[in-house]
Amino acid sequence: MRDARILIFLMALVLGAGAEVHAARNVPRFELRFTPTQVLGQTSPVPLPEAWRGSPISFQVRDKRQVEMGMVGTRTDDRDDLHQLQALNDVRVFVQGAMDEMIRQWGMNLVDEPDMDGLQADGVYGQDVLLVDLVLLRVVETNQAVGATYVGDVTLTAEFFPTGGSASVRGSGHGDATRYGKKFSNENCNEVISDALLEATSNLVEDLARKTTAAAEYGSSHSEAPPSHGAGPGYPGLTTPESLLSEILMLKASGLSEELLESFIEGRVLTRPLAAAEVLHFKAVLRSDRLLKAILSRPYGKQRPAGDAFTGAQP
Repeated sequence: MRDARILIFLMALVLGAGAEVHAARNVPRFELRFTPTQVLGQTSPVPLPEAWRGSPISFQVRDKRQVEMGMVGTRTDDRDDLHQLQALNDVRVFVQGAMDEMIRQWGMNLVDEPDMDGLQADGVYGQDVLLVDLVLLRVVETNQAVGATYVGDVTLTAEFFPTGGSASVRGSGHGDATRYGKKFSNENCNEVISDALLEATSNLVEDLARKTTAAAEYGSSHSEAPPSHGAGPGYPGLTTPESLLSEILMLKASGLSEELLESFIEGRVLTRPLAAAEVLHFKAVLRSDRLLKAILSRPYGKQRPAGDAFTGAQP
């Protein structure tokens, strides 16, 4: 009898420990860590403008996400219940640190964050300043019969202020990552967030570098590089496909309906048509055939919409 009681007691301990381990598996609060699965390159994704080489650049990230502080995504469990994923550390500090690590390796000389209160009355900083806004950072974990799928999305916008009061340059970048992994894996969450942030940062630097070079060569502020189809910077609504996608994702993250997003898209003109690979990428990121159709229907270059939307004049 005594042996039976001991056996029952030991079984209860094992079952209790097993239940505790199972419950501990789903821990929706974790520390954000920059752990990309991709190799971080030692060179910039594009040649950096001459003005950026060696010059100290003050760098600051601002968290502009329209979510509860600390929120970084969602997770479904074995019963398909939805859990909110929360970061234990500061999301803005995490993004700033990861971007600082990447951008320094690409050759930009970043220094301490700019003193926003130190902006001179005439709107001129004492040195080059790069202000980055975090618009979207999200991971979605979806439970599967075995394991789970993880999707990460990051959208950044930025404005670069050159020393001496020259016109600033605005840019944007989006990145996404998908992978299959273990259930309730905070490591997998960090991997897709890190991969998406790496891609978004690379695209942002490329966009800013291209526009900075174009502004220096053509003297146009806030403009796109001159498109091959001949549309000039005077065309309102002219944008690259990459910039349009980032703008849509920013507005979508703010809660705008597809109807309003479609109206926004209708006011834009693309510098070039989308390539086949870009169409597939847009479809995967937007997850909306309606918005993709609206983008694909936009004119580009010298093509003008009916009614001459640039001037409002009727044909």
